[in-house]
Amino acid sequence: MGHQTPIPRALARANRLAAASGVVVASVDPAGPAGAAGIAEGDIILAFGARPIGGIDDLVRVLTDECIGVEADITLLRRGERRMLRVVPAESQRD
Repeated sequence: MGHQTPIPRALARANRLAAASGVVVASVDPAGPAGAAGIAEGDIILAFGARPIGGIDDLVRVLTDECIGVEADITLLRRGERRMLRVVPAESQRD
């Protein structure tokens, strides 16, 4: 999971971000969809598909039953560099 974090204004401007916040990835299961997509701890998720992600609530809202198994682009910042990765969300295996 992750947590909401403010993005420094200079970094937000340099990356032409609409909002200066996102979700910092706190941990990744290497065997899960995020790990398979190449998402890493410390990445800041900015968008899921065309939907901007300003905080954890936004991310939870887009990860619905409709997106399970459907390939989507995730826009993120990694060490100040904007990247786009493809992910196929799966149902959580947690009980």
